[in-house]
Amino acid sequence: MGRAQAQAPGGDTPVVAVALDQLISAALEHNIPLQLARVVAHISAAGVDVAQGVFQPALYASSTWSKQDLSNDIQTGGLVSNYRTQAYGVGVGKVLDHGTELSVDLQTIRRRADIAGTAQGDYITNMGLSLRQPLLQGFGMVEVPLKAAQLARESAQHLQERAVEVMIAQVVEAYWALAEAEATEKVLAQSVAVADSLLFRNDELFKRELASELDVLTAQSGVAIRQVSLIDAQRARRDASEALVFAVYGERALDYMSLLKTIATAPLPAEIFDVATAEAEALQQRKDLVAAQLELERAELLLSAAKNSLRPSLDIESQLGTQGQAAGFGGSVDDLRGGLNGSVGLRFSRAVRNQTERGQYKQALWQREQQRLLYQTRENVVRQQMRAAVRAVHSARARLAQAKQAESFATRQLTAERKRLDLGLGDSFRVLQTEETVAQAELISVRAQFDLERAMAQYYLALGQLAERHR
Repeated sequence: MGRAQAQAPGGDTPVVAVALDQLISAALEHNIPLQLARVVAHISAAGVDVAQGVFQPALYASSTWSKQDLSNDIQTGGLVSNYRTQAYGVGVGKVLDHGTELSVDLQTIRRRADIAGTAQGDYITNMGLSLRQPLLQGFGMVEVPLKAAQLARESAQHLQERAVEVMIAQVVEAYWALAEAEATEKVLAQSVAVADSLLFRNDELFKRELASELDVLTAQSGVAIRQVSLIDAQRARRDASEALVFAVYGERALDYMSLLKTIATAPLPAEIFDVATAEAEALQQRKDLVAAQLELERAELLLSAAKNSLRPSLDIESQLGTQGQAAGFGGSVDDLRGGLNGSVGLRFSRAVRNQTERGQYKQALWQREQQRLLYQTRENVVRQQMRAAVRAVHSARARLAQAKQAESFATRQLTAERKRLDLGLGDSFRVLQTEETVAQAELISVRAQFDLERAMAQYYLALGQLAERHR
């Protein structure tokens, strides 16, 4: 990945400097939630293949052999000793639009009988065409499973695209958490350095009897307290680094385990819509909302099929065939042109109480209502997330401006306190107290800076444009 490596201070863990875009590229391959979304999409795509199988032609073949001993049969007078038949069949069937079932088959029966010690036999060949067409229940419903599967596939694809954006947001959050931990550690390390320099100054003055023991103890206490905070910050940085590795590399996290270091990254574009415009954009672009709409359409489709099943079954059934008979197979096939026979009729059936179909209709009805409420819930979530994201960006900008101003004032105050100390007008306690104020102001500024970065990421995530911003 072209990552720069260094050695961690005081340890053997390598320090790896890596850019945010590199981690996002790696997460596209390894992130576990994203892989799960892809699995769901593959399952839904396979469901379409299953549903399409109904419309694929089916080829079938059969072969049977039978023998009957008639040597003691009274009706034949013992003239026929045995009777053998061999039947061979081949055919093809297909389901057409609107539920039409069509099949064509060819069957040949070879009959042989031993009559008075002489083998005699013939061939009978039948070719037939059968058709079944539903008129009420099931008419035009054969495509419902396929259409429902296609809608499920489209929904899963949109959810997969949304999972990419959620994954990017997860990685961005973890990356900025690490960057904030690094900046926090740097601020606290500088605070320790300031306290340590004051301790060195007071210790030297104490040796010359120019400072009191209280000044030395005050400085020592300041160093110790700041060291505690620095240790916590170092631990937090390592925790943030590991969290980022696990978020990016998933199953292979241990193979890539190292102490990560962030690289300065250009901030996201600062174009912020007003609430109404942002809300309208989100409602059009959010992939999870599109998926919810497709699931609602799927539920309505299944409801129409369940409603159709409440009708009685009325089908047209027709057959058309021809038969040939001859001493040889070729003759029986040629004789197929001798004449046609056929039949056509209606078949009506209805369950006495129709309880099963009525129960399925009620299920579909409530499932459609369930999907409608889920869609409305998702739409409300999109609206709420978008409104909150816009407010968060504006608030983060205002907080950052105030934090920078507070940091500037605190730094100037510390400079003044140091001058007073050098002139003998101040004391170590006030210097340390002011320095602590500076450190807190810097930490607030750091937090505000990364809060703004996170707010921008959440804004584009709520808008449905985060993936575009990191291409």
